[in-house]
Amino acid sequence: TNQLNASNRSLVTLRDEMGYLAGSQATDVNHIAEQLATLNGEIQRAQLGGGAANDLLDRRDLLLDELSTLVDAKAVAQPDGTVAVFVDGQELVNGVSSRQMRAYQDALFVLHLEWVDTSVAINPTGGKLHGTLTAANADIASRITALDTLAVQLRDDLNAVHRTGYDRGGNPAGDFFVGAGAQDLRIDTAIQADMDLIATSGAPNAPGDGSVA
Repeated sequence: TNQLNASNRSLVTLRDEMGYLAGSQATDVNHIAEQLATLNGEIQRAQLGGGAANDLLDRRDLLLDELSTLVDAKAVAQPDGTVAVFVDGQELVNGVSSRQMRAYQDALFVLHLEWVDTSVAINPTGGKLHGTLTAANADIASRITALDTLAVQLRDDLNAVHRTGYDRGGNPAGDFFVGAGAQDLRIDTAIQADMDLIATSGAPNAPGDGSVA
């Protein structure tokens, strides 16, 4: 049980780390979006004034490249020299305005990404955020589920056998394992306190016949 408990703790810690990572990545997206909106304004003013905007355009391209590593974003050039940026079909940057996204974990430990202003879900299909969400909600979640399934099967199978036996005092034995899953599976507290409660025989008053143990 200690190994199951430890494995569960490791997976839960990893799941929580994915939540923190997604939050950090969403913050990075927000910062880039703000910078892109600012650059849009500077590029627009430069072009209206007849000045060169090459440096500004280069900076914007670099930011768009950086953004694409985080999330699958689509940039659409506008007639006024600005770019509109879309994520999951919704605007992240429009002219000199930008939106924000956030990551959060719900009560069932599912990791979500949504727009701050509307709470509408964002479902990226590429980039680091997609990888983080997939790791948390698919890879790690399935491993936790598998571990819980194993723990419950072990608990139920052993308890079923244990309850057929009798302890050293000749009393019908109870459950050997308690707990809802891998997180808290453990030997029953009463048995930990008194090993004579372990079923060691298949009949009362036949201590140590070994047919159940």
